[in-house]
Amino acid sequence: MQRKLLMVVVAAATASGCITGADVSQGPGPVIWTASFNAQFDAMANCLARLYASEYTAVPQINQREQRANVVLTFPQGSAVMGEFQIRQANPSTSEISWRTIGGTPQRPGSSRQARERVERCERGGT
Repeated sequence: MQRKLLMVVVAAATASGCITGADVSQGPGPVIWTASFNAQFDAMANCLARLYASEYTAVPQINQREQRANVVLTFPQGSAVMGEFQIRQANPSTSEISWRTIGGTPQRPGSSRQARERVERCERGGT
């Protein structure tokens, strides 16, 4: 499910010319960081999408049955993918979250640090 969603987003970015075939062939970049946070997976996904909404197109893809979610960040000027949060419920009170950039999309300076800070903000209730 997650990989299928990611491929749809990447295909749209390729069709628009925002990323190249070489970028797509690289696929998802490596996970930059993974950590556990005290929050429900769906609340975290919704919070992250809300916090990034002013900068990116960020729609949470939530799978309640599998207790997993993805939040893919795309640039609003086109459809190039900047990064992705993968979120899963590790236990009743904790979610495990991974952050990665996609393919050859250049990583904005500070985006990994900013991603971590925003997850921590959501963990504190989004304030």
